[in-house]
Amino acid sequence: MPDIMVLDTHIWFWWINEEYHRFPAAWMERITNTDKVVVSPVSCFEIALAHQRGKLTLPCNTQKPPRSSHRTHGNAPMPTISLFYGILIRMFFKDIEKHHRPHIHADYQGQVGIYAIDDGELLAGGLPPAKHKLVVAWIEIHKDDLAADWQLAVNGKPPLAIKGLDQ
Repeated sequence: MPDIMVLDTHIWFWWINEEYHRFPAAWMERITNTDKVVVSPVSCFEIALAHQRGKLTLPCNTQKPPRSSHRTHGNAPMPTISLFYGILIRMFFKDIEKHHRPHIHADYQGQVGIYAIDDGELLAGGLPPAKHKLVVAWIEIHKDDLAADWQLAVNGKPPLAIKGLDQ
């Protein structure tokens, strides 16, 4: 049976704000080594309510997300293929003319970096240094899966989900 940890509202808020100093190192180790970390809907409600009342600021865009898990690039969908440590990985192949090679879009709290699939080179944009390193490592680990997803997308088929670093 997988090890599952449910974060309470305060711990979750500190986690998404990267305020790791607020809780003991043992907690950080436990969270990092747990198979699955989840948050209750009640915690989501509490955070949303506090934000709505102006009692806290969130480190991300709070506009209502689209109903699907696809972001758009122009009018075309950009499917999310992975999510780890708050980083969304999306693939949109129709802008090959702009970036000139197969690539992914990595989105962390509104900052977007566009990375080449073959070598992890940053083609445009950027992420915070720690998140950049995670994306480059993830690309190296999943290079073959990413190349296969790119071929699916080029042939008009939806790319497959790829495990994140935290899975």
